[in-house]
Amino acid sequence: MRLLRDVLVLITLVCSVVPSRAQSRDVQSADWSVQAKPSVVEMGFDKNAVAAFVNSLVGDPEDPLTANQIGDFKWLDVDKDGVYELLVTYDVTKRAFFGGPAIFKSIAGKKRWHQFLSGWELKELDGAIEDLDRDGLPELIVPIRLSEYRGARPIAVWPAVCKWNGDKFVDASGQFRTFYEQRVLPEIEAEIRRLTAEAKQRQQTSLGYDEVMDERLAVAGWCGIRLPG
Repeated sequence: MRLLRDVLVLITLVCSVVPSRAQSRDVQSADWSVQAKPSVVEMGFDKNAVAAFVNSLVGDPEDPLTANQIGDFKWLDVDKDGVYELLVTYDVTKRAFFGGPAIFKSIAGKKRWHQFLSGWELKELDGAIEDLDRDGLPELIVPIRLSEYRGARPIAVWPAVCKWNGDKFVDASGQFRTFYEQRVLPEIEAEIRRLTAEAKQRQQTSLGYDEVMDERLAVAGWCGIRLPG
């Protein structure tokens, strides 16, 4: 009897730690606090659960998001208040044009907050979250469009740095000159040199004027002179 009692106690303890399938699907009613056991990070939410949560908060009931329209999601305590935020990239076009991120917060399943950032072609959040100024709070590096979308034509895209201001994320690119000088502009300048050399080579081989290449060069130059501050 004692062995059976010990086994039942062990089963009870395991069940109290491991989330049930029903629990793992319900983002809205979960405890988003960092100290929760299990935490939302540990509960194993999938894209179906995230899509259902987004639909419950801001979705269109006639055209709800599906799991395929969720690009990536991460749990992160962006303001270090002990409650996780949920960052989500999403596609409302159904053409795999992912944007965002959207940032959501839920406290005790009741008080909710959200913000949408207008990122372009941002599917994965890896590389978009970094504490650039080492103040303990992460910045979001969000690719924004500088030119209009025109199908296969080149688009000028610029990595804006968004910083938490105590209430929301705001564009603070002008505060991160070193980031642009050391990590962004060298790549753009290298692309300008490559495109310039390619254009000269095409002229020398009599391949003719390439409007798309010229536009790509103009776009690279446009980005290159857009140094904040």
